[in-house]
Amino acid sequence: MDLVLDAADRHLLTPYVYPAGWPEGEPCRQLLSLFVITNLGALALYLLFGTLSYYFVFDHQLKTHPQFLEPPQRDRRRALSPQRFHKPHHLWKIATPFASHAFHPVDGFMQSLPYHVYPFLFPLHKVTYLGLYIFVNVWTISIHDGDYRVPRLLRHVVNGSAHHTDHHFYFDCNYGQYFTLWDKIGGSYKSPASFEGKGPRDYLRKLREK
Repeated sequence: MDLVLDAADRHLLTPYVYPAGWPEGEPCRQLLSLFVITNLGALALYLLFGTLSYYFVFDHQLKTHPQFLEPPQRDRRRALSPQRFHKPHHLWKIATPFASHAFHPVDGFMQSLPYHVYPFLFPLHKVTYLGLYIFVNVWTISIHDGDYRVPRLLRHVVNGSAHHTDHHFYFDCNYGQYFTLWDKIGGSYKSPASFEGKGPRDYLRKLREK
């Protein structure tokens, strides 16, 4: 992360975010710079990859699903729903790439905390840390893109979009971020409905056939 911070410090943060006179080791400077860079970085990744995924990967026919929420409905239901930290994210049953980062700020902070605590406990190269930061943001978009294709041998190993779609529908299954191992150990694994011909696309196909 310090590679990004060095460049940002020269071209953006000093003196626009904090005074040029603040020493590099100043805790307030460190915290403020990390806060700005991580949030701006996540926003840039979200807008770039979310837009690409929405226009080139997401199946827009899913927008005709009865449980797809249009923006006005989302806003209205968000206002009426209890502010439990993760529940607002589940207003989207039929998720889109743009729903990937639509969560309560506290929920986002708690989910990201392990990634930031880990380097304090175990050695991790700065380039690896930065790469993982980018990867987790892109992966989060990918599991909300409605593309349920996974190589057959990995269908019950990788926690992809099909698994996460069921997580949005049923709440109590497929919690994993990348893999299904801990869901299987904890008893929360569910074979995706889309792999069994019962997913959102199958539902739309049956509606058209009627």
